[in-house]
Amino acid sequence: MFSALRARSIFIVCCAIGLQLPVAGFQLPVGSSQLPVAGSQSAADQQPVPTAHAALPQDVDDYWLVPSARERKAGATTALAVAQTAYAGGNYAAALASAQHAATGQSALGDYALYYQGLGELRLARPADAEKSFDTLIEHKPGGYLAVAAVLGKGEAAESRGDHAAAAALYETLTSVKTIAPEDVLARLGRAALAAKRDAGGAATLVGLVGTGRRAPRHGYAVLEENGQEVGTVTSGALSPTLGYPIAMAYVPPALSAPGTKLAADIRGTAPPVEVGKLPFYRGGRK
Repeated sequence: MFSALRARSIFIVCCAIGLQLPVAGFQLPVGSSQLPVAGSQSAADQQPVPTAHAALPQDVDDYWLVPSARERKAGATTALAVAQTAYAGGNYAAALASAQHAATGQSALGDYALYYQGLGELRLARPADAEKSFDTLIEHKPGGYLAVAAVLGKGEAAESRGDHAAAAALYETLTSVKTIAPEDVLARLGRAALAAKRDAGGAATLVGLVGTGRRAPRHGYAVLEENGQEVGTVTSGALSPTLGYPIAMAYVPPALSAPGTKLAADIRGTAPPVEVGKLPFYRGGRK
């Protein structure tokens, strides 16, 4: 029995060796990764052939991704579309009613309806309600510019309520956001900060600072006299893409608040010169 098993094992091994011999004896050309095919061309000889695409439809309704004319007409009458149209036309009561109706649904555009709801309440002198609407929108963590717009709306509502310090704090959070013009944020921040300082009865004056080069003083940086003595604090600053130079706002003593006053800003151990400028830095296309 053992002799038969041994003979059978030897036979199987011999067969396996015999099957491997042709493969072991064949070698691919150096640098080749596949077997040669008779009549095939090399990669260098092959020429690209343009793809024949079907002609594009002339009628926009023939595109599958474009809503039909009937669907587009129906979309113009949705509650959100009506709210936007009414708001743009100054009919804030109608805008608010339509936005509230649109916000109650589970649509993907519900956050936009909340935004127009807050705007409508704001324009109808209901800042407390508007702030609640913007708070709800912020809690939803919307993407894109809508997140910035919600903070701007909440800041405007805080200003309308007379809480200028809260408005300034909200605008301050947007000074580093690159999706909004820094001049707009700084103008809002300056207006709210001035009002907050006036409410507090402070003696310091908020001024605009204009620098040179590419480095702008940031929040918390010290403002220095030309002799190096610290005289104020920067509230916010940025390199303005519109104006092309650094701008900032800072609190300084009234005696140093006149436009043209020469000062300096402590930027990480250096003291580049700055000059007191007029606020706002940019208005209606004029610098």
